Amino acid sequence: MKRLGLVMILVLGACTPSPRPTRSVEPSRPAEIAQFRASASPGPSATPGGPKETAPPSGAPVVVPSTYTVQAGERIYSIARKFGLDPKSVIAANPGIDPNRLVPGQVLNLPQPDNLLKVTAPAKITPVPSGIPAPTETQWQPPTATQLPPGATQPPDQTKQAPTPGPLPTPYPGAPYPGAPLCATHNPTAYHTLWNSAEECHYDHEHGSMDFGQAAALLGVDLTTFTGGQQISYPWQTMHHDGCLENDCKHGGYKWTFKTTNEDPCIAAEVGPNGTDGYAVQFHGRGDAEDNLTRVHSSFIAVVVCNVQGQRGVLVTGGWQDYGQRVSTYQSGVVMALSDQPQPSFRALLSPYWSLDCYNDDGAQTDCGSRFIHSDVTAVSRPQAADLGHRVAQILIRSRDPYVWVNGSTRDDLNAQTFRWVCGVTGYNPVGCEGNNTTGTIHQVYGNVPSEWDSLDGVVDGLVTWQGYTDRWGNRVEGCSGSSLDCVPVYLRGVPVGGFSGTFDNEFPAFSQAALPERDIYFCGVVVCYEGGPGAVPSGWVSENN
Repeated sequence: MKRLGLVMILVLGACTPSPRPTRSVEPSRPAEIAQFRASASPGPSATPGGPKETAPPSGAPVVVPSTYTVQAGERIYSIARKFGLDPKSVIAANPGIDPNRLVPGQVLNLPQPDNLLKVTAPAKITPVPSGIPAPTETQWQPPTATQLPPGATQPPDQTKQAPTPGPLPTPYPGAPYPGAPLCATHNPTAYHTLWNSAEECHYDHEHGSMDFGQAAALLGVDLTTFTGGQQISYPWQTMHHDGCLENDCKHGGYKWTFKTTNEDPCIAAEVGPNGTDGYAVQFHGRGDAEDNLTRVHSSFIAVVVCNVQGQRGVLVTGGWQDYGQRVSTYQSGVVMALSDQPQPSFRALLSPYWSLDCYNDDGAQTDCGSRFIHSDVTAVSRPQAADLGHRVAQILIRSRDPYVWVNGSTRDDLNAQTFRWVCGVTGYNPVGCEGNNTTGTIHQVYGNVPSEWDSLDGVVDGLVTWQGYTDRWGNRVEGCSGSSLDCVPVYLRGVPVGGFSGTFDNEFPAFSQAALPERDIYFCGVVVCYEGGPGAVPSGWVSENN
C-alpha cells in the first residue's frame, strides 16, 4: 500500500504556540429536510452499563414513589426525567448526597407533587459599562414554528425519534439535488451550512450548526459584538507556519456547535462545583493530517454557568486551546512521535490530548481500532495532567469522520508523519466519501472563573459581573482598546466563581449518529435522505479543506 508522507514542517508550523505568560436545524436548509431527518434519526440508547431511560408520555399520570434505588449508570437528571421531576427538586429532597457522585444501590428520596421545588428566575444583573455594548436581558422563549410548505407538518424533536427508512417523497424548490453547482460567491466571515437554498448551490465546506438568534436569546448578548461583526473567525485566530492567518489558509476548519441546554443542567460533570446549561462554541480543526497533529487551535466560547444553589450567569471568552499530547488511538496510551509534544510527557490517558485512529502497513486497523469508514477523533484541552492552555475555558471535541488515519504499524515507534486517506488511500477522493469531517461537535465545556476575579465588580459575593480583556491564554490584561491576538474580549454576567463543567449528548453512545449528527447531505436517487438509508450516498461536495 502506498503511504502518504507529510513534511514535518506542516505538522509543526500551523499553529505553533508562543510561550505561555437539542442541535438546532441549520437556518439555510428547508424545513422539510429537517422534518425528514428528524423522523430518520436514531432514538436514544441506554448509557453504557446502565438502563435506558425515557421521559414519561406527555399528559400521562406518573406515580412518584417516595424513594428510589439508584441503578448503574444513572444520574440525577435521568432519574428525575423518569418521574417527570425537576432535577433541582430531587437534589433538594436529598441534602446529604453528592449529586455528582451517585452510587448504584444508593437510596434517594423523591419529592412528591405537593412538595416540588419552585424554581424562580435569577435576579436581573446590570452589566458594568465598557466599550462592548451591554446586553439586554432576554427571557428565553422556545423557537417559533418553522413555516412549512402546504401539506407538511412540524418536525418532531430530532434526537428522540426512531428511524423511519425512506427518502423524502418528492423534490421541492430550493431542495438539494445531485449535480447542483458550486456557489459562485462566498463570504469568509459569514456562517453557512453545506447547502445554500436561496441560490440552489452548494459550498465545498460547512461551519457546523448554529442559530445566532436563538443563541442571543439564551445568552442575552449578540456574540458578533465580540468579533467585530464576524460570524466566522475572530481577531485572535492562529497563524499558519508560512505567516498566513487561520481564516485565510484553513477557513473550512471553523465549526459552530450550539445547545440550548444539557442533561444534568447546572450539575458539575468532571470539574466543579458549578455546572452548565447551554452554550455556543466556535472551534477550529479541519479533518486533514496537518490539523489533526497541530497542537494549538483557536476558539470562541459562550456558556451559561450555573449551580444547584440557583446561581446562574453567562461567560463569553475566546483565545487559544492547547491540546497537549497527540495520541493514537483513543485511550490507547500511545503517544505519537512528534517533536513538539509537551515535556515532560505525562500519562497518555490524561488530558490535554488529541487522539486519532491508526492503520497498519497492510491497511487494516486490527491493532489500532475497529472502525473503517468512520474513524474517530477526540480532542480535549482540559489541563488535567499538565498546566497548559487556556486559563478560563476549555473544550472536548468529538468527530467520527476525519479524512485520515495515522500509521500505527509499530506501536512502540509510531510514525506520526505517515497517513492513509480514509477515502482514496493515496489522495482524497470526495465521491461517495464519508470521511470528510462533517460530524465534529462539542461534547464537554470546562473551565474555571478565578477567585481573584470576584472583586472586579467591587463586591466579593462569589459572583462576577465584569467585562474587559485577556491575552490568548485567558490571563487578564490592561490597556486594550480593541480586539487582537492578546486583547481578547471577556464578558461575565453574574457568573459564580470556581470550576465548572457540563456534558452534552451523554445519553447517546459516544460516537453514534445521534451524538454526532451528520452535516453532509445524503441522496437516495435524486432526493435527500438520511445517512444509512437504502442506497444513501453522500453528496461528494465536501473538499479536503473542510
